[in-house]
Amino acid sequence: MRLLIALLENGRLKLDEILSRFARAREAKTMYDGLLNDKEQYHAVALRW
Repeated sequence: MRLLIALLENGRLKLDEILSRFARAREAKTMYDGLLNDKEQYHAVALRW
């Protein structure tokens, strides 16, 4: 976890290049289905609580 935080802090890991979707918690099922069934469009999802 410390390594992850350090990489984020120094700009060596950019989440906007990894995450393909941001969604509200109420959209979790749709995002989950996308991750399972549409791997071309859904790489990683961040849920906003």
